[in-house]
Amino acid sequence: VKVHYHGTTPNGEVFDSSVDRGQPAEFGLNQVIKGWTEGLQLMNGGAKYKFFIPQELAYGANPQPGSIIEPYMPLVFEVELLEILDGPEIKNVEKVALTSMKFDKMNHDFGNVTADTDNKTYFTVTNTGSNPLIIESVKASCGCTTPTKPEKPIMPGKSDKIEVVFHPKENQLKEQKKTVRVVANTTPGELVLNVRAFVEKK
Repeated sequence: VKVHYHGTTPNGEVFDSSVDRGQPAEFGLNQVIKGWTEGLQLMNGGAKYKFFIPQELAYGANPQPGSIIEPYMPLVFEVELLEILDGPEIKNVEKVALTSMKFDKMNHDFGNVTADTDNKTYFTVTNTGSNPLIIESVKASCGCTTPTKPEKPIMPGKSDKIEVVFHPKENQLKEQKKTVRVVANTTPGELVLNVRAFVEKK
């Protein structure tokens, strides 16, 4: 499916929003938290729903480290179903045995940087499950951000790195926030990494 969404904690604090990024998200029904899987199946193309997801259908006791989502926290999503996509690619993903992954961090602050320069960081991902971890894709929210994924499967208990290079343009000054969406054979099948910087003139 292709959707726009806006996710908040019960007190209204935003933790993820494709609306704010201006870029819709695409994923399969079984690549998201259980609350999404149940809610999306009730929707038709063009529909807008508000999901109130209890903790047992969200991340439960295991939110990603560095996230503002706390253990056992219910979540709220405003979701617009833009398009129901054809399924061949999703079926191929579902045939792969699922595992789980954990990042050493979910956010990185480059601090003050200069426009038109390369700024690099690494996010270390560990396979915490029992099957090989396959990073299907890493997609940035902006052309100024270039992520590079591991090309080989990550074996259980092993780690690898996702490189992220932020190269702000001269018209991208002051505070900049970008995201990298990581799709893998995990449940949920997609996680979001965040980078930020304060860009100064060259």
